[in-house]
Amino acid sequence: MNCALNLPICASKLLNCASTLAICAAVFYAVRMNSEPETPKPAGAAPLPDEEKFVFIIGNYSRWKMLRELADGDTRTIGELAKAGDCSYDSAVKHLILMREAGLVVQGRGSLYQLPAHYLPTPGLPHVDFGHCLLRFNAGK
Repeated sequence: MNCALNLPICASKLLNCASTLAICAAVFYAVRMNSEPETPKPAGAAPLPDEEKFVFIIGNYSRWKMLRELADGDTRTIGELAKAGDCSYDSAVKHLILMREAGLVVQGRGSLYQLPAHYLPTPGLPHVDFGHCLLRFNAGK
């Protein structure tokens, strides 16, 4: 008897879920159809870093300071970056691994790190263009 009584309630909930899914699908389709078409990338264009990883990485002040240190385009050792980031050597290594895996820095010969050249639009200026945003590290000075 309980099953028979609960059936209309379950059917009602199921219809509510189905109508909600239909509305979500319609909204998604409308947004997708009204969005601007993606512009094709040039053949040799470097891939953009993943937005979620990028925001996570620059959201940490030590990593931010390490990126600022690398913004001039020169290579830096892990020790120099640890000092710039106000963190221990071991923490700097972990930060650099995250940044390297996200494609924000490259490891050169030995333990030297630098920003990839395609992120440095103007040599000599501390500006870094990650595609998602342009970081101007001298703006506050």
